[in-house]
Amino acid sequence: MSAPPTRMTVEAGKVREFAAAIGSDHPAYVGAIPTSSPATFLITKRFWQPADADPFAGLDFDRRRMLHAEEGYEFFGPPPGPGTVLEATSTLEDELIKTNRHGDRMRFATVVTDFTDERGVLRARSRTTVVETPARPEGGG
Repeated sequence: MSAPPTRMTVEAGKVREFAAAIGSDHPAYVGAIPTSSPATFLITKRFWQPADADPFAGLDFDRRRMLHAEEGYEFFGPPPGPGTVLEATSTLEDELIKTNRHGDRMRFATVVTDFTDERGVLRARSRTTVVETPARPEGGG
């Protein structure tokens, strides 16, 4: 299952804000004219993403029990710098159910997002895994 593509522009001001939020003072990110973006900046695609482009939406996970389990990035060249326009396409890669040592069901889902630039060149790929934890028994706390 693939979600509709999301178009995003890497903006200099947003790169500086993101760098400040993660506590980075790297000159490539915080200079008057940033030249690059932190690797994890690509997570901000969610701010551009319309509701119908959420690859996790169709999973029917209980979001109250959903945890972010893992996030990884692979780059095919330098991270995109300000002015780069990216198209992000997310695809459900895997969905599985595991049982924990107490016999409770946990659901896992992994989504892969490809980021291509204006020329259609693959610039980066992210892999995100979420888990839906077991439901608590009624009255459990």
